[in-house]
Amino acid sequence: MSGSDDNEERVLPLNKTKEERLAQQRLCKRRQYAEIKNDPDLLALAKEKRRIKYLKDKEAKKKLQVFRKKRRAVKESKEISGKKIVKGTDKTKNKQSRQILKALLFAVFKVKALRRMILEEIRCN
Repeated sequence: MSGSDDNEERVLPLNKTKEERLAQQRLCKRRQYAEIKNDPDLLALAKEKRRIKYLKDKEAKKKLQVFRKKRRAVKESKEISGKKIVKGTDKTKNKQSRQILKALLFAVFKVKALRRMILEEIRCN
């Protein structure tokens, strides 16, 4: 490879955990979308690309409208989307419960430390 940094490929380090790599990828995507959203030409291009992809998938019968699907397929897609919604809410609930647990543990340790200090003062006097 040449000495310039422009030509080198960006490789994610392997020492990071999967969650860290995914978080970094999400941040990069968010930046890209923000850049596209701020530029009207890029936004129009992205919309056109999405529209062409949708029409192509629709033509290949990958995307069916709901009224063209069979009942069973509609039911299955609703179940899948429901599971995804539940999974997302579970993640947020778990995060909130972990934060509450951390706060409670911190409070318990603080109370224990205060109790120790008080007992030491009583013993000294």
